[in-house]
Amino acid sequence: MAKKYDTTNTWNLFRVKDEDRKTESHPNYSGWINVDGKDYYLTGWIRQGKNSGLKFIGGDIKPKEETAKVSNTDDSEIPF
Repeated sequence: MAKKYDTTNTWNLFRVKDEDRKTESHPNYSGWINVDGKDYYLTGWIRQGKNSGLKFIGGDIKPKEETAKVSNTDDSEIPF
C-alpha cells in the first residue's frame, strides 16, 4: 500500500512538452498548489525581462472547481 503524504502548503510544476503546446499562448508549465488545504491549478510561461534580459517563469493560479453534481430537479415548471 502506498504511503499517503500531507500535501498541505506544497506545489508541483511540470514542463509541458513543446509538441503538446498547440499554440504559443499555451503554458510552458502546468501543475497544482495547495494553500491552507485549498487546491489550485498553476500555469506558467517562460518570459524574458525587458531590462535584464533574464528568463523567468510567470503565470497564474486558478481554484480547482469541484465537479458539478447532477441534481434531481423538477423540470415541470420550465415554460418551454
